[in-house]
Amino acid sequence: DIQGTLLPKGKLSIIKEDYETRLDFWPVKGRKIAEVICGSTKSKHLYFKLVLYPAKFRHGEFEHIKFLIEVLLSNWSYPILFSTANVPYVEIARDFLNKDYLAYFPYFPGARKSEVVFEKNGDKGSTYIGAYSSSKRFNIYDKARQLTSKKGGSNFIRLMRVEARLKKTGLKPFELLEKLENPFDGLEFLSAEKLLCISDDDGWAVFVEQCRCVGTAQALYECEKQVRKIYKARLASAKVDWWDASKAWEG
Repeated sequence: DIQGTLLPKGKLSIIKEDYETRLDFWPVKGRKIAEVICGSTKSKHLYFKLVLYPAKFRHGEFEHIKFLIEVLLSNWSYPILFSTANVPYVEIARDFLNKDYLAYFPYFPGARKSEVVFEKNGDKGSTYIGAYSSSKRFNIYDKARQLTSKKGGSNFIRLMRVEARLKKTGLKPFELLEKLENPFDGLEFLSAEKLLCISDDDGWAVFVEQCRCVGTAQALYECEKQVRKIYKARLASAKVDWWDASKAWEG
């Protein structure tokens, strides 16, 4: 009844399902910036969750969201959540202009699983590194292409996004800046062109194609142990010079 006053140009959307109720915040049509979720698990544990989409915020909207939470949920004001809640999931991304996503293979030596998603038309989509259940998983994709497919389009021809998805951080919101370790540490990018030039044997060419189709981690995992050792050394020689995990974390 009061959403016209609280969000004059947008709306509050309430969705009720079997195990949870979700309150969505839309400052304008087509752009959701936050949601509040409350519900119960199958084991009857109650939970309360605040989800924020910082990349979608516009000037003044974060302060307004905090005000709305105070109005609607006085016992769960943002300062209380900021100091006492746990952070079960956070995404941290860096964008790189004029980098052709298709020209590089992301490589994380500590991962055993990777997946490449292909679009219906055969174009290469996201590359995922790490299992879905892992505490850390990477998603690398062409952000410009994704934006182009949506309303509004993209201002960039090439924009590669490197995204770290972290689960069960064990931290409270106010601890993130001080205690969260660099999630990009150990991640590397390999030049697809350099990889093809390393060796001309057929087995290596097949392996490089597997890296393109399923990711480097999965391609290595499918190799025999002795071959894997040789190929790991070759991968290390194809690292690009523009990527630095420490610099990626500075911002």
